[in-house]
Amino acid sequence: MGRRHQCPLYLLHMSSSKKIENRGERIPLAKLIFYRRSEFHSVLAYRLMFWIGVADVGQLIILSLSGIMAITQNGFFHFYFNKFCGSTLYALWFAMLFLSIVITLNRFISIVLSAYYSTIFNKFNVNLVYAAAALIFFVSWIVKLTPYSSYYFDPKLLKWTYHKNDVKILSRLSHYFGTYAILVQVLCSVIAYTIIAVYIFSRRKKVMKCSEIVLTTQHFLMSLLFFFGFLYWEFIDTWLERTVIVNFFSTLIWVIIAGLNPIIYLSVNRRLRLSVYGLVEKRKRMVDRTVTVIPFHERTKMSSLVMSMDRMKTRFSH
Repeated sequence: MGRRHQCPLYLLHMSSSKKIENRGERIPLAKLIFYRRSEFHSVLAYRLMFWIGVADVGQLIILSLSGIMAITQNGFFHFYFNKFCGSTLYALWFAMLFLSIVITLNRFISIVLSAYYSTIFNKFNVNLVYAAAALIFFVSWIVKLTPYSSYYFDPKLLKWTYHKNDVKILSRLSHYFGTYAILVQVLCSVIAYTIIAVYIFSRRKKVMKCSEIVLTTQHFLMSLLFFFGFLYWEFIDTWLERTVIVNFFSTLIWVIIAGLNPIIYLSVNRRLRLSVYGLVEKRKRMVDRTVTVIPFHERTKMSSLVMSMDRMKTRFSH
């Protein structure tokens, strides 16, 4: 029956508290957002994708605030807070585009010009990439924070736009940079992935590792999102009359571009999917048990005490 009944000296009483918690279920939100694993962190493209993910999270937070502004018609937020959010959103967008272009170049060199990969993406050049991304963010952010240039959400028109009192040259430059930056990203992706496809199919032997195929597919699908966003913003927006509905879908596409990246990562990359699933699944059940060791000769005293308490309960109940 068990060692508990065979012990002549001790009576082991085990009481299980109801604090049976799954330590794997309660995961801090920050750990899910900034989740990194060493096997992915060692690859440059994944490190760049991590920072793109950080930019996506920032954009989604600000776009969510714009939804609150639309519902309340900006009743809760001052214009300067709106301007601050717009400046941050504007800067995050350009930094994300730059990093996306670098990843496209990284995929092209890794597959087609693999002999030059270590030379081009050495430690010094990688640090230059990070410095350039930070510079793009801060320059764009500071310019939009000045009184001469603004980027804010208009709750009546449901769109992010430039202020009418901005300096005209800054508004035009902002528009051109916004248009041609995404155009450069789309063109680089089209050219790079066309050459990659030709290079792969022109060789009969396998030229890519499975991890390279997964990584390249991830970024290719990301580039498709930018391509469809560019088509809508530059053509459909222009052809259709600028109404609230059109502006709503324009902002919605922005949300989709920023929000679908992690879904693409998890859908395509099985190793990453299993890694993240390991955080959420029920891996451990930590059962808090208290063990009370009672000398065997005290067993009779304890039993008599319990019996006397039961008699008192019965007496008072009558």
